Order: sequence, then C-alpha cells, then structure tokens
Amino acid sequence: MDAYKIITNHYLVVEAFCYWPSLHDAEVFWIKLERLKETYKGYFSPNIEFEIHGWEMTSEITEKGFYKLHKHHLIHFKFENIFDVELDGFNHQSTILGLGITAEPRTEAGIRPLKVIFDPAYGLGGEFKAHKGTVLRVNPCDENGKISQQTSGADGV
Repeated sequence: MDAYKIITNHYLVVEAFCYWPSLHDAEVFWIKLERLKETYKGYFSPNIEFEIHGWEMTSEITEKGFYKLHKHHLIHFKFENIFDVELDGFNHQSTILGLGITAEPRTEAGIRPLKVIFDPAYGLGGEFKAHKGTVLRVNPCDENGKISQQTSGADGV
C-alpha cells in the first residue's frame, strides 16, 4: 500500500500533479509546531503544519541550461498527534531531496502512524511520526511560489 493514501485529502495532490510526487528539490516555505492543540475531552495533542513549494521537472532544457519546471503548487500539510520529532537545519531556502512518507506498524491501540521524512538537500532535514495526516490545501503558484490573485484563498485545486 502507498502510505500517502492514509493522508486525508491526498487526492488534492494527486489531482494537481496527476500522481503523488516525490517533491525532489522542493522548498519548505514554513513550519509551525503547536504543542497545545486541544483534541477531545480536554486532551492535548502536538501538531505540525508546513507548506511546500513543489513542481514537476521535465526533460526539456531552458536557455540557461536548467531542466524546465512546471505544475508549480503550494501544498499545505497538517500532521496531528506527532511524536519522535527530530528536525534540524531550517534556513532561508530549506530545499529537500524529497518528502518520504511511510506507514509504521500498528500500535496496540490499532493506530497506524505515519513516518514523515524531510530528506535534506540544503537546509531542513529530519523526521517525525504522526497518528494522522491531512492535506489542507493545494494551490497553483508561479515559479517563485507566489499565488496569483485569481487563486489566492482558494482551498484545493
């Protein structure tokens, strides 16, 4: 089974790219860690949200000698009840070689956690585990990660 299919609203990413991308050379624009998110019955759960600027690389070469990129999108993820968090190196670019997502063995409570890995290229690297993952938004953007006025504020593709 493809672990990304456990993520709620994963279809938004698949619709934008026509497949689940590796997010090779993608940039993590921001990360938010929240430790006091109330869940139910007064229990609290630490969460993480982040936004990635991803695209598809073609085999075409630009005039400057780089691979031509298209299908630029900003992907907003949220993972709940996170644990075993190890993150390091977030900087002004935070380019990753890819975003790995695997399914861990089921816990005694029957929960199948996800393991999320930021494979570092330049800047951010690390991993965490979570009981739940959600794609909150996928917005088309330009090559700089800017959302046009026409799509600004849109939820999903």
